Amino acid sequence: MRLKHKMETLMTNPKGVFKKYLFRVSYYPFSRGMPKPYLDEDYEKHWNHADFKQKKVLDLGADYGSTAAWFRKKGSREVIAVEAEKELYAKLEHYSENRSWLTVINEFIDSSNKIDQLVTNFNPQIVKVDIEGAEKKLLDCDKLADVSTWLIEAHSEQIRVELTSHFQRIGFSVRRVSDLGNFDILVIQK
Repeated sequence: MRLKHKMETLMTNPKGVFKKYLFRVSYYPFSRGMPKPYLDEDYEKHWNHADFKQKKVLDLGADYGSTAAWFRKKGSREVIAVEAEKELYAKLEHYSENRSWLTVINEFIDSSNKIDQLVTNFNPQIVKVDIEGAEKKLLDCDKLADVSTWLIEAHSEQIRVELTSHFQRIGFSVRRVSDLGNFDILVIQK
């Protein structure tokens, strides 16, 4: 199923995929115990659009823990890191050892019900979404209003437009960050 989403992203935004992955593979993910940004993304530009201090963050698409570590560095009190890919999850699980602030979950987000359940179970203040096209599942979620801040990597123009419209309809403000050179980030807040 994950491959299907990656192929959808490739077909709907080939230029963005090319820019994101060309010459950006990080072969060794850990440096002195701190995970390097996945695919050498610049998290300051990519995700630094909210105040993380003392917040609980639900990290959908957590790779091997690089975003979780970055959120912690920014002051989050707790991160719930959700990753579907086995190899990345194994590294994430290893990274989580002796880190009480980090909860890891091996789950493929293939339905709005899974997102709703994670929001209900963990009650985050911020949700970061980078799930390779499956962010469109947010359109059918019932628990969006239970979270004050959503940071979403939109993997196609169509998804970006639909998510923007949907969140605005339910009372959120939406800001588009598009100076990343690959995909747009939607910063969605109450």
